[in-house]
Amino acid sequence: MPPYPATPRISVERDANSNLSHHGPESATFSRPPNQVFAIMRPMKIPAKIAGLRWLTVVVGLYGIVWVSLEGALWQVLLLAAGFSLLGVLYLLQRLLGGRRLSTGRWLFLCAALGCAGGLGCVLLALFLMSVKTGLHGHGPEFAPAEIEWLFSQMPLWATSGAVGGLGLGMLALAFRRR
Repeated sequence: MPPYPATPRISVERDANSNLSHHGPESATFSRPPNQVFAIMRPMKIPAKIAGLRWLTVVVGLYGIVWVSLEGALWQVLLLAAGFSLLGVLYLLQRLLGGRRLSTGRWLFLCAALGCAGGLGCVLLALFLMSVKTGLHGHGPEFAPAEIEWLFSQMPLWATSGAVGGLGLGMLALAFRRR
């Protein structure tokens, strides 16, 4: 069975006057059975256990331990916040919806909503981690007010980027799921 969508076959016949005539898409036959032509519309099954989640938790946890000892840099805080945000979204998905089936529309909406929540959560976690880092190191502020202001101003961008990224990952999951 080919992995590409079915294409109609157009048949060519001779009519009673020996003229060639072809039958268009109304008489076209498909190379795949009709129930597999729209396989993308099947419900999406969310796995009960997300593969690699424990490994990702260990990696983010180890980076968090290393992060505490480093001097304050905005990209390091954002990296840790993105890791925590991703872990939170994946654990939430596994805990609440693991093993269930969702329609395609609901799956894509869920992916976009979780992506938006992950993007917003990343910014909020970064602000929290910046305050924790400043509190741990007693030698004055770690981050400039301009960096904190920049994070606040980027909140809509992170939410939108998270929603678009989540929607894209949801579409990829639909395309590459097992039959």
